[in-house]
Amino acid sequence: MLAQGSAQGSRQDVGRVLSDPPKQDAGLHITDALSFARQIADALQAAHEKAIVDRDLKPANIAITHEGQVKVLDFGLAKAVEVAGGAADADLTQSPTLTFGGTRAGVILGTAAYMSPEQAKGRAADRRSDVWAFGCVLYEMLTGTRAFGGDDISDTLAAVLLREPDWAAIPPSVPAAIRTLVRRCLEKDRKRRIADISTVLFVIDGPAMVGTALPTEAGQAAGPVTLAKARPYGWAVAGVFLLTTIALGAVTFVRRAPVDAQTTRFVVSLPDGLNVTTNFALTAAPGASPAPLTISPDGRRIALLANTTTGRSRL
Repeated sequence: MLAQGSAQGSRQDVGRVLSDPPKQDAGLHITDALSFARQIADALQAAHEKAIVDRDLKPANIAITHEGQVKVLDFGLAKAVEVAGGAADADLTQSPTLTFGGTRAGVILGTAAYMSPEQAKGRAADRRSDVWAFGCVLYEMLTGTRAFGGDDISDTLAAVLLREPDWAAIPPSVPAAIRTLVRRCLEKDRKRRIADISTVLFVIDGPAMVGTALPTEAGQAAGPVTLAKARPYGWAVAGVFLLTTIALGAVTFVRRAPVDAQTTRFVVSLPDGLNVTTNFALTAAPGASPAPLTISPDGRRIALLANTTTGRSRL
């Protein structure tokens, strides 16, 4: 994390910011986009571990050094910025930070095009609001266009609250796991949104994304994605997203069933303080929420997603 400005108050020489106009009207190369995304998620995780919520993550606050290192600037909305009047043709999807009434619940706070639905409604922001903004930034890196836009701030906020991004704008070469990641980051209902940025890190650094050619939604093979290295993450909640990706893909194991096949029953005792959704289908319909569990091919093991009373996920 890097606070904007030096001791004399000028911006530090960090190379460029992510909102600088690209050399071509397209998104970043998939490897660059995922490398930047991982570093942004790293910065958010470091802040979240210190109970800091950014609330205003956007390309203009993300700097790229000449060495390709990401620096997140102006972390945490350190000061309120008045909305200044401008020319009629000003790009208001990159409007100044909106801070009507201060930095507390019940006010509109953030930047319109990257503001979560709960922020647009004046509700308190939490870690999931940063996950939403991260999804907006990742979508923009992949497509070269903003996930939500409009002719003015009101139109942009309406898009955030009511409309879906143009999912077809994501290039076919983007792996299915990353497509699903962006969708789950941009769930308007934050109860359905990815709850922890560590899940994002797992998907980007996990085995499904390192040296593996994954099929796209169009059924075409995408080239292997190679990052610097994959890192193991301590807690098992990071594995949840990989399981949901498998469920959303409706993976079917085709094999000859024995004539005397028997029903396998599982009895799972959850620790105190954990609960799991009881009504679901193992094969989710397109667009529906994935099942909170998956069964191994041999039918002898299950991986189960449970929730704590505070809304955190456990595997």
